[in-house]
Amino acid sequence: MSWHPFRLAAAYAIPVPLVIAAVTGWPAGSPTAVALMTTLLIACQVWLFQAHLRSAYAARLDPLTGLPGRAFLVDRMRRALASPAGVGLVFVDLDRFKAVNDTYGHVTGDLVLVETARRLRQLVPAGAVVARYGGDEFAVLVPVGSGEITDLAHRIQVSLPHPASVGTAQSRGGSIDDMLAAADREMYRAKRVTGIWTAVPNGETQRTWP
Repeated sequence: MSWHPFRLAAAYAIPVPLVIAAVTGWPAGSPTAVALMTTLLIACQVWLFQAHLRSAYAARLDPLTGLPGRAFLVDRMRRALASPAGVGLVFVDLDRFKAVNDTYGHVTGDLVLVETARRLRQLVPAGAVVARYGGDEFAVLVPVGSGEITDLAHRIQVSLPHPASVGTAQSRGGSIDDMLAAADREMYRAKRVTGIWTAVPNGETQRTWP
């Protein structure tokens, strides 16, 4: 999580001495009353601050899959791109996902998304960030030194519960927008080039590799 919410600590603390002064007549009031009121108000401020952090964190999580969302991913990308080590980005788009919802219902579609999130968590190396970028799109932010990003993209493509197109991008420096656009562009190129399907006897489909 970004450290920015912690800057609100001062704002939460400011009302404490003001309320103490109003209630106890501090600094001329009883030391015991001042101490009790101080303890109570600090406890309230801590609770409010923690509630704010929980709310901010929950707002950055996708409630269906439990993955962080786009804002969290962009924040992590900002940090990673500021590092000289560089990072890789994998975009994953579930092919023809609307047909799943239309044919089998949104409950089934939701199960596919949850299972996709679960398998992505299992597949990625340590230090990677898996996020639900939006709708049926997922993203994986990977430290460049953690392995060959194209190998990871291939493992993701063949391991998901629903056919997917995968695009990758690597960067050492540069902008967030450039990296997102590059991965998105490669993902749609993969959708055009490798989206080849073959009917099988049970009426389903399977990927046919070139």
